[in-house]
Amino acid sequence: MEYNDEMVREAIERECARNGQVYYVYNRVEDIAEVTAHIQKLVPELNVSFAHGQMKEHELEKIILAKGAGIQGEGL
Repeated sequence: MEYNDEMVREAIERECARNGQVYYVYNRVEDIAEVTAHIQKLVPELNVSFAHGQMKEHELEKIILAKGAGIQGEGL
């Protein structure tokens, strides 16, 4: 299946409408911030942040805890 912005946006909105969580998996740390910014543009009403295994432990923990508490994290 080819990537489609509209399909991604609709899937995110559908999941959020049912009070679910969305995890967008992307496998290249080098440009994960750019992909995150693109997703944020697709759903500007939502807070989008990212986390990856190369982050310092305290940075990763801060993002994960903020997402779990429903607080805006810094960034998927």
